[in-house]
Amino acid sequence: MFKMSIILSLLKDELERSKRMLANNQIEFMRFEKGSLFIRTIKNSHYAYRVFRSKDSKIVQTYLGVVDQKQINDLQTIEEKRKKLQSIIKVLKQEVSIIEQSVAAYERKSNR
Repeated sequence: MFKMSIILSLLKDELERSKRMLANNQIEFMRFEKGSLFIRTIKNSHYAYRVFRSKDSKIVQTYLGVVDQKQINDLQTIEEKRKKLQSIIKVLKQEVSIIEQSVAAYERKSNR
């Protein structure tokens, strides 16, 4: 019984840590612009757009302007960070779900 309480305590600590990390990453993610970056090249000029779905599920392209190669690299770096953060959030949500299920199972077992 003592061993189960240690495991349960560790799981609860890990759950709290994961929830904190998830909340922090979601706040950071909200700082990025919505949508994906899209660059069009027409006659050696580069035009940047932000593409996303609106609330009514329509695809919207927002024109960002003419960009040079340095700006393209900067925008792509920001886009990579955004995508990486999005994948981290997805993994953290899965971890929280698994840990919550484990905590519930241990609590059911300890109440018997």
